Amino acid sequence: MIDLLCIDIGSNTVKCSLSRRKKSKITEIFSITKDLRIFNSVNSWNEISAKISYAIDDFILQAKELSESFSIRAVATSALRESQFKDLIIADVTKKTSVDIEILTGEQEAEFSFKGAMQDAFLKKQKNTIFIDLGGGSLEIVFAKEMSVINSFSLPLGAVRMMNKFIQEPKEKVPYDIIEKIIAECSDSISKIKLPFDEFLCVGAGGSVSAARHMLYGKFTKQNNLVRLDDLDNLLKKISDMTLEERCLNFKIKEARADIILPAFACLIALLRCFGVKKLFHTTSALRAGLIADSLL
Repeated sequence: MIDLLCIDIGSNTVKCSLSRRKKSKITEIFSITKDLRIFNSVNSWNEISAKISYAIDDFILQAKELSESFSIRAVATSALRESQFKDLIIADVTKKTSVDIEILTGEQEAEFSFKGAMQDAFLKKQKNTIFIDLGGGSLEIVFAKEMSVINSFSLPLGAVRMMNKFIQEPKEKVPYDIIEKIIAECSDSISKIKLPFDEFLCVGAGGSVSAARHMLYGKFTKQNNLVRLDDLDNLLKKISDMTLEERCLNFKIKEARADIILPAFACLIALLRCFGVKKLFHTTSALRAGLIADSLL
């Protein structure tokens, strides 16, 4: 029996999963998400370090209540990857927590996320797959044929990044012409990528895709695991005419998600249009699942 605490330091959130391998089976013991939003943070590097260290210490404390012994794998993505203070932050976090952090390249992030998605039994049956993982700071895209990666991309089109660039008052209603500008910018980058096949399944992961599915269809079921472009387009037009408070109340979502869903959905719509896709299959398995599989299997 082997236990692993996997920590994902992202642009919008810091997440962890405690998983256990017994023989050849992996079971998740618990999963926690903390909304820290370190991408383009106004805080100093040592304040960011303190936030990350506090989260890691809390994750470890909770893991110790459920596991007598576990290893730790901590990774960071876009926010730290691009920070000019990344070396200082990582050194300080390691000093405070004794946890080493590896910074993933965009390509590594994309391919580990894809590996996580491939833990979904349904996806193992697909011949051609386009996998996307939209985060706070970047958009990862993977092309795969029969579960083997043939190409991967990491684009600077994250939800928090786009919000900071285009939306000055995220708590207020957002004019739809601003949304159209976000769609246009995302489309300009995505359209440069050539599709390697004509027929494929498009698979999406990440908090923004989860939010879209939840807001559109409610409780997750096997029958509503597809996010349809037309539905998403209509939803975006509807919520752009709502204040942040109205989005939270009407859809029962956290403020830390409600402010970035507008640019997030705009980015998803741009991608689906560029790739000629009418529907997106949602999987809840992504980066952490890929890292866990890489470490434990």
